[in-house]
Amino acid sequence: MLHDGLVRQLRRYRGDPEVRLTLARALGTLREARRRVGALRSSEFWTWGVERGAVVALPYQQAGQTNNEANPLQAWSNTR
Repeated sequence: MLHDGLVRQLRRYRGDPEVRLTLARALGTLREARRRVGALRSSEFWTWGVERGAVVALPYQQAGQTNNEANPLQAWSNTR
């Protein structure tokens, strides 16, 4: 959705080089983020762990992982 909005703005401001440059930078940053996210690209929820001494992002509740984190449905609950 963000990508589509940036592209739409690029079309709208095609006559303004400063705005186009700013939007092009934003699209480049978005592309880089998409490239770097890797396996988490389709994960709405994620957590973290340590592998070989480095902190890494992990999809929420991978196979074999115990259920020791909050239920993700709670994040969308509108009840008070």
